Amino acid sequence: MKKEERGNRMETQALGTLVLSMSLPMMASLLIQSLYNIVDSIFVARLSEEALTAASLAYPVQMLMIAAGVGTAVGVNAILSRNLGMKNFDEASRIAQTGLALSGAVSLVFTAAGLAFAGRLAETFTDDPGISSLCAPYLRICMVLCQGNLVCMVFQRLLQASGRAALSMVTLVSGALTNLILDPIMIFGLLGCPAMGIRGAAWATVIGQWVSMLTGLVLNIKMNPNLDLALPGFRMEKERILKIYQVGLPTMIMQAMTSFMVTAFNAILLPFSSAAVRLLQAAELPFHAPERPGTGCHSHRGLQLRGGAPGPGPESRKARLPLGLCHRPGRDRGLPSFRKRPSGPFLRRGSHALPGHPGP
Repeated sequence: MKKEERGNRMETQALGTLVLSMSLPMMASLLIQSLYNIVDSIFVARLSEEALTAASLAYPVQMLMIAAGVGTAVGVNAILSRNLGMKNFDEASRIAQTGLALSGAVSLVFTAAGLAFAGRLAETFTDDPGISSLCAPYLRICMVLCQGNLVCMVFQRLLQASGRAALSMVTLVSGALTNLILDPIMIFGLLGCPAMGIRGAAWATVIGQWVSMLTGLVLNIKMNPNLDLALPGFRMEKERILKIYQVGLPTMIMQAMTSFMVTAFNAILLPFSSAAVRLLQAAELPFHAPERPGTGCHSHRGLQLRGGAPGPGPESRKARLPLGLCHRPGRDRGLPSFRKRPSGPFLRRGSHALPGHPGP
């Protein structure tokens, strides 16, 4: 598809409609993901109380992996949407390639850590040898095969930055449904599959994540004409990496702090009751989806900021307030690299330009 035929509906669609059409699919996908985590716990609980506690103790490590993946994906989303707003499709494709390579490299770090330290981590989380013996294999499988999880996050953001949030939802839902189907089959040994117990829950999780990743790959190749993931001549460049993590590192740190906080709470609660550890994990899940309206605005803001817009206007705030989202200046404005004023029109609602900037 020719570049002049490539479009981004974030340039022309009414902001209120745009935020809803991008945020609601993401909220729905996160609710579905929370649901399958709960159902996953229900299946594991049928094995034993110790198995459920073991899976709950592995949750902070899974959150840490998600933090690394989300940080990279958020940085890619911000820089990518800015380049798409500038109609710089080749550089946008390079950013996408860099983000995918970075997520793959980060996943290999967790793979090595899982092979070397999964058993020690499980023993650190609990003094009960029965629980640690169940936690270790679950944790090892999730860490060693985490590539599907981390790379899928970048594929989701590539679709979202291009204004295709519904397709981004499809990538996550495909993995969630796969996990729901495989959980009872692999845990209890249905349909000729050997019963693997808690290992079966881990295998169902990683297979679902890999299905999400492959779905995201296919959707980006087939239905995202703004990006060419096979653009020849790619190489890792320090400048692109710094741009990505200049935006993504704060998000990564905040998410990682949550992981460390849950680990500390687990250490406090486990001596009193293993049920409290499981309750802590379950109580946190419903709070992820309400954060998702923000993702419907960040891609739009990245596209706006390429024209030097100083901040979200009244229309932007009105669009977000019904979804319970407040104005966060630091995240909306981005980082210093976003405050530069590149030349060219500010494409918002088609042909309008910022004062002092020439029209198209």
